[in-house]
Amino acid sequence: MRIKNILERITCFFLVPLFLIFLLEVFLRIIKVPLYVLPLPSEVLKTMINSRGILFSHSLATMNEAAVGFLLGSAIGVILAVGFFYFKSLEKILSPYVFLTQIFPKISLAPILLIWLGFGMLPKVVISALMSLFPVMVNMLTGLRSTPTIRVDLFNSLFASKWQFFLKLYFPNSLIFLFPGLKSAILLAIVGAIVGEFVSATFGLGYLIQVSSYQTNINLCFGAIIALLIITILFYFVVEMFEYFILRWQRLECVNERRM
Repeated sequence: MRIKNILERITCFFLVPLFLIFLLEVFLRIIKVPLYVLPLPSEVLKTMINSRGILFSHSLATMNEAAVGFLLGSAIGVILAVGFFYFKSLEKILSPYVFLTQIFPKISLAPILLIWLGFGMLPKVVISALMSLFPVMVNMLTGLRSTPTIRVDLFNSLFASKWQFFLKLYFPNSLIFLFPGLKSAILLAIVGAIVGEFVSATFGLGYLIQVSSYQTNINLCFGAIIALLIITILFYFVVEMFEYFILRWQRLECVNERRM
């Protein structure tokens, strides 16, 4: 049933915009807005088809940066959350610095990272990781701390080890909180990759958007933005599918409780 709901949402994500694009096409043809201000959707589509090789290669670069940054930031976020959960003193020491990384505008850090890390993929990955770290850490820590005390008492009565506590109680309980954080993190990771490409890049959708706007190639600029939107939707639904398959046991547990 949940897969059917996800497919329905994907359909709505594409059919509703297509209908709105059709209305926009009709509206722009009626009022005759200059093409350099707002191009016709049909012209943008033609440019995307003609420039599909360029769009694909730049999209692939942005996807790689965002995916690596997301995985790195999520891993660090989970590690920090587990560390803060088990060691309160570590949380007191490190949490202010973690919060500081979120206060600073990432675009102001980009030139510094450029000096430190060079012009390659690494600065964009670091910015993506910094942006995706925080929601994962907060949600994971909330999930660990929301473990029902009755289950903790049960594990204590069974003399469970620390590893058993974590692997069979705390971590499974935190997953339902972790995935909303991962959904936010994947969106922020894409934003981080684009921010890095705006500051310094020779490849990627952020770079393509900048170059096409400087060249007043408005059709290609809108095409790159549409490609970025498609990537964002794709990444979001990939995380949602992982959530569906990984949390299947929790849905089965809820069904069994209702039957009882």
